[in-house]
Amino acid sequence: MFKFFHLIASLLFFTMAAIQLNDPDPLYWVVVYLTAAMISGCLFFGTRLEALSKVSMGMILAGLFISGPGAMEYFASEDYASISGDMLAAKPYVESAREFGGLLIAFIYLALFEGNVVWFKTAQQGIKQSK
Repeated sequence: MFKFFHLIASLLFFTMAAIQLNDPDPLYWVVVYLTAAMISGCLFFGTRLEALSKVSMGMILAGLFISGPGAMEYFASEDYASISGDMLAAKPYVESAREFGGLLIAFIYLALFEGNVVWFKTAQQGIKQSK
């Protein structure tokens, strides 16, 4: 049912990882987005990587906590047009907001499709038993 969605997510996360290669600190970002791409790619082929998903979600949560204050500062500034502009030393919160947004996309995806694996399996069993 979600097979096509997993393929699109995998391509999106792979692209996000590639974009991070020009970042001053690419290692964390490339690893986070490549693991999300790998997890979604495996879901496309019908395989679950529960352990990697949990590690990846932990890494993403850490990044969300680190970039969260800067993202909040961005929203408080009400300078929404700056998100697509150049990086300026006077506006470091723009980078944090971008990082927060990317991590939030990855976290929501993993939480929906891998985070509640036990709940998902229980729900599937309940549906099968009711038929």
